[in-house]
Amino acid sequence: MKLLVLGLSLCFFSSTWAAAPNLKPFSLRLEVPSKSETCDLLANEIGNRFTFQTGVGSRYACTGSRTIGSNETVYTIVLSYLAENEILPTQAIFGGSDSLGNPLSNIAVFATYSDCLAQQNVQEVNFQKETGLPVFVSYCEAASAGFDQGYSLTVEGFGKAQRQLHIYSNVYSYSANDSSVLTGVMKAIASSGGDIVLNIKGQVFYYSEYNIHVTVSDVARVASESECQQQGSSLQSIATSESMNGLTVLCTGKTPDIYITLVGVGGLSEPDSPEAIPTDYFSFADCMADRARVGQNLSSDGAKVLGEICGKSDDNKSYRMDVYLKNI
Repeated sequence: MKLLVLGLSLCFFSSTWAAAPNLKPFSLRLEVPSKSETCDLLANEIGNRFTFQTGVGSRYACTGSRTIGSNETVYTIVLSYLAENEILPTQAIFGGSDSLGNPLSNIAVFATYSDCLAQQNVQEVNFQKETGLPVFVSYCEAASAGFDQGYSLTVEGFGKAQRQLHIYSNVYSYSANDSSVLTGVMKAIASSGGDIVLNIKGQVFYYSEYNIHVTVSDVARVASESECQQQGSSLQSIATSESMNGLTVLCTGKTPDIYITLVGVGGLSEPDSPEAIPTDYFSFADCMADRARVGQNLSSDGAKVLGEICGKSDDNKSYRMDVYLKNI
């Protein structure tokens, strides 16, 4: 029976090629979980999906199988087809590059193959809902980049996606590992229309029409939570004036190094250091008490003052004032 099917497939390909000489041979290699099916049955299903989604006929070959872990079987399936150009799937990669498309490398998101498979059905549903494309296949791959061993998950379909998969992964601030920061990040993403589908190992995966620029900035370092909290409303006002949204102001870190951390969508300008501001202050109270005077002087000189923030100087012995001005 297999020989007969293969012979008919070869005859079909030969006749199709003769009728349309501009068609060229291509193939697509897949390594997919067995889902308790035989390779031939699964390959036939995948081939039918390929034809339905692309409108291009194909033939399949099961070229191998292997076992991952104790009992997870993975089949290697090759689909061959004729087309004017190679047909590439749209991909959502949990552990790949920032958006849909072929990743340069995959990083470990899931610790084990079983952990990855546990997300497979959920993320297939999310893929179809968010991209508007039917799922072609999904599979787990061993990480090819980074130091952590583990697996990434890829979901594929054919066509133009309505929304793309993006990732937020913060490594740029002292507060990056603070759980409250991650909560603020998710709030910011949701406020800009992002649909979060996975939060794992400090990484937030979400679908959106575009990459949402989330800022996590440790604006100043102070000695206590009280010094941070006294300036929360000022920082919120500054960020709002800078057209940021989805804002959260947090006090992160531990005494004596508390960070005033801003989380939101958009960017915060670098503070100015006008000559009218003293180089340093003996205490936090001295700095706070001088804010009104500095702001008044700058305003009188024609500057648009958004606000002032007091924080420790680099020498840890004094305080400095950062002033945020609006460019006019």
